[in-house]
Amino acid sequence: METLADRIARDGPLNELDAVGWTIRLTKKLEALHSRGQAHGGVSPAAVKTAAVSRTSLGMLVAGPSAPNRADFHSPERVLKGTKALADDTWAAAATLYTLLTGASPFHASDEDGIRQKIVSTSPAPLSSFDVGDDDLQHILDAAFERDASRRASTITALRQALESWHPDSTVKDLPALADDQPEDDDEDDARTVMRQMPAMQAVARAAMAKREAGPASSPRASAQTVPNMPAVTALAAATVPGAPLPRAHDLLEDDENAKTSLMKVPMVPGRKPAPSGANLAPAAAAGPASTRGPASAGVRPVVPQPGPAFGMMGRAAGGPAARAAVRPAAGARP
Repeated sequence: METLADRIARDGPLNELDAVGWTIRLTKKLEALHSRGQAHGGVSPAAVKTAAVSRTSLGMLVAGPSAPNRADFHSPERVLKGTKALADDTWAAAATLYTLLTGASPFHASDEDGIRQKIVSTSPAPLSSFDVGDDDLQHILDAAFERDASRRASTITALRQALESWHPDSTVKDLPALADDQPEDDDEDDARTVMRQMPAMQAVARAAMAKREAGPASSPRASAQTVPNMPAVTALAAATVPGAPLPRAHDLLEDDENAKTSLMKVPMVPGRKPAPSGANLAPAAAAGPASTRGPASAGVRPVVPQPGPAFGMMGRAAGGPAARAAVRPAAGARP
């Protein structure tokens, strides 16, 4: 969107049909305001935003408080009294048409005092000096710029009807009034974007919850090779590689405190007691029947279990069978 003032400053005046067409749409918007007893007070080409030069494109009117205060578009009564009225909008609409046709303000001067003096005491240069318009269009502007307020065409409706009668395209009567200018608010746009995205996010959340309630599909390979108390990543890796050896429990320990806890929880494999020697052999052999005396009574050398890994040696004496026999309390002695 661009104001008509910016378009004129860059590209020059509009053609007569578009200039009159935009002014008709402007008067329709002002009629709506005047019907509610409201005066705009800031009408000028700088207050009209358009999407294109064509009179049929989107157009908006900047609200009075937000519109630029252009003194060269004020009526003589506003210049003298300093107050705005409905008739001021009609004068300003005619001055806007003049600018769209000629590319110049009707009461341009070097300073604000010069502008006021021109508005009160002089008339704008005729359209013919700019080689635009015709006598009928000039008469419409003369009636709008009449010095005597009692003889001036001061109603916005009268100006609209005169311009619609002049325009060769009868469809200008069907052109819509300018819309209210709606400045874009970034915060409101972000809020609308988030609200539009919410349904999609909710759908994703519902799908995730449904998948969680259904639970993961069971895998025979994973079930066969899962190790109790094994970290999920290690178990997954073991189940993914066929034939891969499962890590031992002590490979998963991360610190000494965990190591102590795990070692206490590892069940110890009971080993066979070494055969008694010397004087202890006869009492042991006579203590029970032959069927329960084991291989030692038959002269077979007993098998002594060898030391296992370090994590399985908790509570046993270091060394071979002789060293362990030396620290074992004698039979029948109380520890």
